[in-house]
Amino acid sequence: MAGQIILYPKDIIVTGGTGSVNTTASNDFQSWEFGGLIRNIFVKAPLSGDTFDFTITNPSGNIVFERRGITTKLSETINFPVRGIHTLTIENASRDGRHTVEMGFEVGRE
Repeated sequence: MAGQIILYPKDIIVTGGTGSVNTTASNDFQSWEFGGLIRNIFVKAPLSGDTFDFTITNPSGNIVFERRGITTKLSETINFPVRGIHTLTIENASRDGRHTVEMGFEVGRE
């Protein structure tokens, strides 16, 4: 049985071509701590034509998701298990500014 899909938005502020943010649990969204599945991932650069690399690093420091040479946006349907605080990183960005990250996170799967 499928669980509930929760939208998890984060902004990454990029300066000098690089920026990162840690996932955090909140009162409304604690699934990073308890685990679940990332089902969809969307990352958008500040302007059309901007390029960047995107990675997700697990609590042990291992890069567990990596896409290089993205132009404007990354949009993928994936089936990716996570548990604990992860780091979302933008690198080699052609423009500084706010990169928008949204993930569809499945919780409560039986």
